[in-house]
This record gives sequence, structure tokens and C-alpha cells, in this order.
Amino acid sequence: MRIVRIEAATVRVDLVKPYVTADYPGEGLSHKQCVILRLFSDSGLYGIGEADPYPTFTYESSETVLQ
Repeated sequence: MRIVRIEAATVRVDLVKPYVTADYPGEGLSHKQCVILRLFSDSGLYGIGEADPYPTFTYESSETVLQ
């Protein structure tokens, strides 16, 4: 089995309530930019994954995840 196609896209996820931490004080973080990944195989199987980068913790953003 081989991977024959990869699709990646960013998705804005609005949070139910703001996420307030020392990194995001005040009103906090109201949404996240996540990356959704779909892998397709030559046998018809596929898989879905996601990355939820947190720039002040992982030093990654949705843009760097896509590189």
C-alpha cells in the first residue's frame, strides 16, 4: 500500500469561550487556526489527522505546519 495523495487545509475553529492564559491575557484567544490532513492510499484506504499549533508553546503556526 502506498500513499498516493495528501490534502491539507487550515480551518478556523471558534472557541466556545475565550482561552485566557499568560500568553493570551485580557480577552484571551477567541479562535484557533488548525490544520486538517487527509491521506489517500492506492488501495482505497484513507486517513484524517489534525494539528492544533499553539505558537507560544510549540513555536508552530498553521503556516509552518503546512511547510
